[in-house]
Amino acid sequence: MHTREELSWVKFVSLCVVGGLLVLAAGTASLGASMASNSKIHLTIGGKTDTEAQLLTKVYTLLLRHAGFNVTEKARLGTNKIVHSAITSGQIDLYPEFTATGLAQLGLKTTHDAEKDYQLVKDGYEKQYHITWLDKSPLNDTYGICTTKQNADKWHVSKISQLAPQAAKITVASPPDGTSDPNVLPGIKPAYGFEFGKVIVVQAALAFDAVKQGKADVNVCYTTMALIPKNNFVLLKDDKSLFPIYLPAPIVRDSTLAKAPDSALAVAFGRGAFQSASETVSPKPSRIDFWITAAECTWNAFTSTEPTLLRFERMKMSGSPSAYATVWL
Repeated sequence: MHTREELSWVKFVSLCVVGGLLVLAAGTASLGASMASNSKIHLTIGGKTDTEAQLLTKVYTLLLRHAGFNVTEKARLGTNKIVHSAITSGQIDLYPEFTATGLAQLGLKTTHDAEKDYQLVKDGYEKQYHITWLDKSPLNDTYGICTTKQNADKWHVSKISQLAPQAAKITVASPPDGTSDPNVLPGIKPAYGFEFGKVIVVQAALAFDAVKQGKADVNVCYTTMALIPKNNFVLLKDDKSLFPIYLPAPIVRDSTLAKAPDSALAVAFGRGAFQSASETVSPKPSRIDFWITAAECTWNAFTSTEPTLLRFERMKMSGSPSAYATVWL
């Protein structure tokens, strides 16, 4: 079984090489020239409590410190509501947010088009909150329905709609948000025309164990979870486009941009680094589709700003499997 902490570190190791590419991309000549002036600017970065938010908050902190900014990190501030209140009230300057969460905050529905959703939140946050969305990242950390490869082969399914004939007999294991979010299990019947026979609520990582132990047949998962390939599970295609697109981006108060311009922050975050870095990785990253080994996650591949972080990370890795699914940040 994996605790949430263990899952967090599996995902952190997964992001190490990709995060390193971003940091290295940020270390350009233009960045070096601006570091002296950046040191006069204090930024407070906040973050939510979920694994992805903690990882992004840490990466943003490293990038901005590497760019010379004076950064205070306030990770794990709380829920969506708490962190949103913190940025609108000025308690923090920026934090990582996801497009689908931004749409929900604005009371808008997804268009199921990544560019259109991003533009909607970018325009909406500027108008309502005077907050700017910087460049988005091509990681879609959305919801999905998973099952074992054995179950998928037995039922001859590769997409969610194909579960309909046996849906009434299927037990689904889901994290709490999978049952409360209208775009997840409550949205299955409107989108697909069926309901699962039974729902059991467990933590996301434990949902995989529930299926493996026969307590459930399928589970609600997050599409970037390393536990999908690690457990030889299959992510079924959302062929009715039920689940929204969750692309992360740094969002920043306009008042902060007055002292730390968009151009300076964009260099720190490596505008274009996502695309350029993707050209160095083969096969091309998309959600979860390739592997790295612990040996490749060297400090030189990451950054030289916080060696203690890597040593601590390697301590946490000891005794863990050497291969992890890599997600694209």
